[in-house]
Amino acid sequence: MSPLVDAGNVASLETLVPIGIYDLDLLRLPLVVRLSEAGERFMPIGGKEQPLPRGYPIMVDSSGTVVHIYAHRDSTLTSVRPSTRRALVVGTGVPKVPEDLVERAVRRVVELAKVIGWAPAGPLCEAKPDV
Repeated sequence: MSPLVDAGNVASLETLVPIGIYDLDLLRLPLVVRLSEAGERFMPIGGKEQPLPRGYPIMVDSSGTVVHIYAHRDSTLTSVRPSTRRALVVGTGVPKVPEDLVERAVRRVVELAKVIGWAPAGPLCEAKPDV
């Protein structure tokens, strides 16, 4: 387990906002949130590869790797590892969850990460995809 992932879990428990944390060196930016095509493959953390149905909300990187299934599953292919040195924190907003709560959850991860020696390397930015 990773202390950084633990920070995400704490923030998620405090706010009830799903948090995803990804190893930036395993991603190919930019990331895109879109609906899945039938048959796209997803490799979940703790599970086996699975085909996705058409129309499922997903986040993919520029190489086509399915990084996240909204709003609850992350890919083992881009997950945080002991070797992770750069990470991306994503708070997942869903209908009727206030945007400021999602932002507060991400900021909480950053606060907790600082305590364990991580430092923000870029701006806390927002993306509000319409899926």
